[in-house]
Amino acid sequence: MNMKLNNYLTLKLENGILSLFFILIAHQVYSVEYPIHEINSKQGLSHGEVYSFLEDRKGNMWIGTIDGLNKYDGQTIKVLNIEDGLPNNTIRTMIEDQYERLWLGTDKGIHIYDPNQEIFLTLTLQNKDLNERINSFIISENNLWIGSSKGIYHLIISKEIQQEVNSYHFYPIKNVHELIFDYKNNKQVWAATNQGLIKLTFDTTIHIVDDVIPLFIAQSKIQAIAQDKDTIYCSVYGFNQGVYCFKKGERTYKKINDFQSIQSICVTDQKKLFIGSSIDGVYEISSPSTEAIHHKIDHLSSSIIQRIYKDKSGGVWIATSGTGVNYIATFYKNFHHLDLNELVDQHKINQSFVRALSIDEVSNMMFIGLHNGGLWSIDLKTKKVNDFGLDHQLVYDIKIYEDEMYICGSETFSIFQKTNKHWKKKHSIRMSSYLTSVTKSGEHVFWITSRKGLIRLERQGDQWTQENINNASSPKINHDNCRAVYYDSIFNELWVGMQGGGINILKLDNDQQVASSSSFTTKSPHPLSSDFVRSIYKQSDSTYYIGTYRGLNLIKRKDNVLNLSKDDHRFEQHVIQSITEDHQKNLWIGINRGLLCYSTTENKSIKYNSNRGLATNEFSEHTVYKKSNGELFFGTVNGIIHFDPQKIIHDKSTQKALVVQLSDDDKEQTIQNHFINESNHLKLRLKTKSASISKMCNLQYQLMGVDTTIRNYPSKKNQINYADLSDGDYTFRFRASNLNGQFADQQWETIPITIKHNKSKTPQYLITVVSMLLIGFVLIKRKKEFIPSSTPSLQKEKIDETVSSDDQLFLDNLYETIRTEMHNSDFSVESLEKKMGMSHANFYRKLKILTGSTAKNIIQDQRMNEACILLKSKEYRVSEVAYMVGFNDPKYFTKCFKKHYGELPSQYKQ
Repeated sequence: MNMKLNNYLTLKLENGILSLFFILIAHQVYSVEYPIHEINSKQGLSHGEVYSFLEDRKGNMWIGTIDGLNKYDGQTIKVLNIEDGLPNNTIRTMIEDQYERLWLGTDKGIHIYDPNQEIFLTLTLQNKDLNERINSFIISENNLWIGSSKGIYHLIISKEIQQEVNSYHFYPIKNVHELIFDYKNNKQVWAATNQGLIKLTFDTTIHIVDDVIPLFIAQSKIQAIAQDKDTIYCSVYGFNQGVYCFKKGERTYKKINDFQSIQSICVTDQKKLFIGSSIDGVYEISSPSTEAIHHKIDHLSSSIIQRIYKDKSGGVWIATSGTGVNYIATFYKNFHHLDLNELVDQHKINQSFVRALSIDEVSNMMFIGLHNGGLWSIDLKTKKVNDFGLDHQLVYDIKIYEDEMYICGSETFSIFQKTNKHWKKKHSIRMSSYLTSVTKSGEHVFWITSRKGLIRLERQGDQWTQENINNASSPKINHDNCRAVYYDSIFNELWVGMQGGGINILKLDNDQQVASSSSFTTKSPHPLSSDFVRSIYKQSDSTYYIGTYRGLNLIKRKDNVLNLSKDDHRFEQHVIQSITEDHQKNLWIGINRGLLCYSTTENKSIKYNSNRGLATNEFSEHTVYKKSNGELFFGTVNGIIHFDPQKIIHDKSTQKALVVQLSDDDKEQTIQNHFINESNHLKLRLKTKSASISKMCNLQYQLMGVDTTIRNYPSKKNQINYADLSDGDYTFRFRASNLNGQFADQQWETIPITIKHNKSKTPQYLITVVSMLLIGFVLIKRKKEFIPSSTPSLQKEKIDETVSSDDQLFLDNLYETIRTEMHNSDFSVESLEKKMGMSHANFYRKLKILTGSTAKNIIQDQRMNEACILLKSKEYRVSEVAYMVGFNDPKYFTKCFKKHYGELPSQYKQ
């Protein structure tokens, strides 16, 4: 006994020195930002107290809580609890066997769930009361190991469910917290217990393997355990608590850190540790057995962690106490979010909507303009924040030229001067309109866009001369509301983006005065996709990228002639807000629904959004800065997104999809091979094979011979319906994109489908036949009663009324025309009549007969309906919605909307 104690003290001293070394090099813990996705009661989770996870063979994620079992397929959650037959609602641990059954460990024993039969069974052991807390399962083929509050069980399972097991083995030891198979030998098991770390195996009985385990680890309370190929990691409770590691087969150990109350340890594919504490959140540790660099995970919903689980795609699932699940897609960690909430709270600003930004790279100072929040600076190294005034002006643009900074505000144009590394306001010129962007065409000539036109400012000493160029001036521009300006020094041109007037190109003379102007609009021979321009960017090959409300337009210069073709329209479903370029010549485009990386050489794009690493989806108008080292900074409606494009990993994986057939009550049946459908109605659902990547991947499908084109899977509806299919053989093909949303032809999977139904035997068919006969009889009877020979005019009117297919075609064409043209503020009743090819009198009469309304009212109704859809999506501001449905003035739109619906658009949006 004394010899053992002496050895223990010697080892303790040796390892104490090593531990001290590791603590010293890891004394400072840095934070790291991952995109955090929360799953809680809002998504349908049964309870916020979560204990366990399991990803099954079909890619579903099962979530065990204190109040029920949850099946999450990436889109929806199905809850199973006592009302569904679950004997105990508290699910501590789960495992899936090779027969697709789930084994559930609860506070009161073991229960088995068969998802195919949707039944629960309770496991009992002969001569053994299993009314105890089950903490851990592991399984290899039919060998099931169970860790409980009373010890360790081993039993052999089979395909046939046996509720009472006669043959099992038991090893008594108090409070087994976790079991794992040995990395190299799945017949050996490591067990974390209150009595230390032990290693077991089973032949005819359960017994301890004679292996080298450091004495301190073998005699301490071990709560959690994990491993990689050569190293065991474990958390120790008690006097010398912390996280330790040791090489397998060695007696020495290392203390990684003295973290407290560690509940769970998870080893990722990148050889990193995620460590969960019941009092202090989650830490990420890089190179845990050597340098042990620590990072605290920011923005979790709770600091009380119960379990950490790694899925098959490398994602990390975190079970919290009280706030549900936090999911981390470790693949997307290189988009950083500068959250301004702290700045907002400290300085009483009511939002963190970044309208403008620029960086003084010499002093490493970033300047940001907030929506109705003035001008601020942030030291990018110390994160110190300073208020540069401008009260609560809306700051739209910031430009830094050497030692001067120019600010476009809602009331003033301000000039700041840098002296001895300090910025101070030098001039402030009050303007009569909101100023939206600024550029210089000469040392003393400034061009400023405003809502009332383009302003030319020239500085002569301390004096400023101002000239206004608008729709009524000479020379003139085609619209007064100017939003963006770019100066092309090579051709001495100004490119001015309009809010309703497209792009105006102003040729300057040697005195920097406007010599001539031209424009591209939706009415040009080579039209823009929209007249609402948000941003302008030029690449070195003389291609101009024009960001509009309906996508990106490429205007190309050849032989000094500017050209735009229909083929040069891109991303017409998006509002293009900001554009810049990385060192690899890729364009990075901030949009209203995320961020695009667009390869102009390959004409391919990748879309990033909140499911692919971004903290927010909505980017600000022409608010982007590129540092000399290539790092990009984008302003958004919720702070700043910044990243190094070279560190953004483009996924090259091939993801798999699966297809399930849905019954009439929406029960799922997985389809793997050729199947026969005994109905002419086919209802299918597509899924990724992992719930964790469902929101990152896109899905496509095509029923050959029925679908003429490849179709995108409707994720919101989450099902595919085919009706009235003819008997015969079909091929259904489907595929999942990679994590960046890109597809490859080799990703297609196919399933043969045979439609074979006997319609004469179905009750639905008989009911339909009887119904049709009755309807036909009634119609014939009414027709005979209705058509007297003495009223030919009335008879003609009735015959015309029955010709409904032409009328329906007319109405379909009418509504489609309005839908496609409603964004155009110049679209009128006269425009609609011309599109429909009818005179005013005939059009008015036909519309009145079919709808009882006028064309003006129908156009307004359609605009209001579309506005409702856009507002409810919560992806657009009220002013943006106004422009998108054809209103030039957001105030007038608000007035019309309130008159139409009785409430303001902002109220409806809530």
